[in-house]
Amino acid sequence: MYTIIEDCSPYYIRFKWDGLQEVISSISQQPIEKEEKYPGYQNQWLTNEAAEKINEALPFKNLGLRLSRFCIFDTYPDGGMGIHTDGWTNDDGVNTNEVGINISLEILDDKCITAWYDHDQFKDWPVITTRWSKNVLRDWRKAANYLTVKTMNVRPGEAVLLNTAIYHNVWNKNSPNNRKLLTLRPRVNTIPFAEIKKIMFGL
Repeated sequence: MYTIIEDCSPYYIRFKWDGLQEVISSISQQPIEKEEKYPGYQNQWLTNEAAEKINEALPFKNLGLRLSRFCIFDTYPDGGMGIHTDGWTNDDGVNTNEVGINISLEILDDKCITAWYDHDQFKDWPVITTRWSKNVLRDWRKAANYLTVKTMNVRPGEAVLLNTAIYHNVWNKNSPNNRKLLTLRPRVNTIPFAEIKKIMFGL
């Protein structure tokens, strides 16, 4: 079902499937319900009807994706997001999000880097918790001062399974272009990367 392009577990797996391009084309035609703008990026939330339509076309819909979290993540030129882990509070009061799946929508160059960081260097840092993330450094431009353990470029026409429980950031460094991804998250936010990997790829 899937073609694995690059397996860099436990950080990410780049992959694709037959029909991915049709999904990408369909996403670009869907209505946006609301936008939230931040210094380095904006979130564009699909309507519930649009999320349901896209979800039906996904080969991993058995993961139980959170329809209210079908969001286009639009990173500005030289924009980004600081060092963080993903997190939203579930019905049990647990604030985490172990994995994400991103689908490339608009990528015009190779400038935007996603980087993962060694946790130990932040163990004594205060954590700023927001609705969707737990942050140790808000300024993405300062993230280069800290030790990375893995970096990645997202490519056009691909999807990525991401470990969002490891500190990571995004920087669209030196790019004149916006970068757009559809970001998806499982409804059960405590399923670890290794388990999702096994469910999807049998590995």
